[in-house]
Amino acid sequence: MTNSILNIAHRGSRFRSPENTLASFHKAVEEGADYIELDVRLTGDGHVVVTHDARLNRTSNGSGRIRRQDLKQLKSLDFGNWFHEDFKNETMPTLEEVLETFPTTGLNIEIKAPGMEFHLASLLNKYKNRNNIIISSFFMNILKRVQDLDSDLPLGLVISQRFGWRRKIRRCGELGFFSIHMEQRLVNSETVDLVSNAGLRMIPWTNRVLSDHRVSELIKLEIYGFINDFPEQLPRVQSNYSGK
Repeated sequence: MTNSILNIAHRGSRFRSPENTLASFHKAVEEGADYIELDVRLTGDGHVVVTHDARLNRTSNGSGRIRRQDLKQLKSLDFGNWFHEDFKNETMPTLEEVLETFPTTGLNIEIKAPGMEFHLASLLNKYKNRNNIIISSFFMNILKRVQDLDSDLPLGLVISQRFGWRRKIRRCGELGFFSIHMEQRLVNSETVDLVSNAGLRMIPWTNRVLSDHRVSELIKLEIYGFINDFPEQLPRVQSNYSGK
């Protein structure tokens, strides 16, 4: 870890390269990311692949649902040219490829849909360097199934809504989860204290451009990590903050 707060790149460096691709992850590491946040889904033939959407249309030259296509079909598609022609022929990575390509980089693996818990746990069970992995999801029942399959994997619940979060934090603490990933607009001294008192770590996330001032506010709250779209911002603001 290069920073006191984990610098977690949201889908890689997604504003400078096509999201959830190896190119995006390489760029994020170049820009100072300690961890990469990536999304995983299951193919029709049981492979864990890295992609956010359930359908192919937005980020490739293909169409249809990923769950209904096999890996060979998906690997034939272009996942880079939609972003810029410099990334033409970028392919959809499997999680296994990411694990092999970035063995020393932390991974925040977000599960987007149920039905893949066994495949994911089986894959990670073969991966020796698991100290830098966090499994997250918006769905507590998905995380609980992963926990039942492998109780050693650190789990983080993603929270975006302004209601029900107190109950969710309390339940995550009872289940022995690792962290709460809360949309940054909900993060303040109260929510940080509640998360800490439940034995959990606060990891805010954002999918928007934040001012340096807001990032400095989050730093002052002593968060554990920050999931963000601009991996170079956190270390820069931290440096300025520590110098004052």
